[in-house]
Amino acid sequence: MARFDALTASINTARDTQVGSGARPPTHASAGNDPLAFAQTHLPWIDQSLLTSLVSLKLDVKDLIRLLPIEDRPKGRTSAHPRALTIDPATGMLSTKEVDTPAAFDGDFPDLNTAIYALTIYGSLRSLYDVDHTGIGTAIFLYIKLLTRWILVDKFQWAYVRAYFISHFRKYQASTNPLDWINVDIQLFTAHIRTAPAPAAHQSNRDAPSTRKTSTAVCINYNTKGKGCSWHSCTRLHQCSTCNSKDHPAHQCVKVKSDKQ
Repeated sequence: MARFDALTASINTARDTQVGSGARPPTHASAGNDPLAFAQTHLPWIDQSLLTSLVSLKLDVKDLIRLLPIEDRPKGRTSAHPRALTIDPATGMLSTKEVDTPAAFDGDFPDLNTAIYALTIYGSLRSLYDVDHTGIGTAIFLYIKLLTRWILVDKFQWAYVRAYFISHFRKYQASTNPLDWINVDIQLFTAHIRTAPAPAAHQSNRDAPSTRKTSTAVCINYNTKGKGCSWHSCTRLHQCSTCNSKDHPAHQCVKVKSDKQ
């Protein structure tokens, strides 16, 4: 924090001096010596407070999506604005309150592409302010590679990968060790990552093998004239009770007529 404060003070002093003397703003060639000017030039939608939270490693996970331009943020996200208007039912007065982002973050990060978009900007800024040259930016980009592989190659569902991504950011944002981003956290992996469930095989009743025991008794309803048997689960024999033929019921049996003659 002391190094960050000293760096920020130096940058602000240099910028004020240039503005007061009418000097031109820093060009791309000098952007490496002026991270703040680089961020203001190429990422102008990121305000000072958000940038300060990021560099001081205190960025709230619900504010990670704010690294994207407003027009590029998901339409259905619930934390598009840090505060929301509410009406007090007792007084009818308007007031503002902080908006909590859902724990699942499905509105902020509906897909992998949105997460990559935000993490790319995050990794770029972490790399830009990596005054100790720890390689943290490179580590974050390798972390993006890991998330991408889980989706494209391992076929993990995005909801599970997103849960890992959110938990990982909470746990390791303040870490300056690149290995925390490069290596898989086994504890978080076990807690959040699941493979896609195998689709259940659908089998119709017609094709399913019968597990019912067939009775040796002849169905009375089947052989009764004017009644018949329409019960599909009937276990009795549907055959003539007179001649045992399966082609007709008893009331249509020719043998009965011949016997009477």
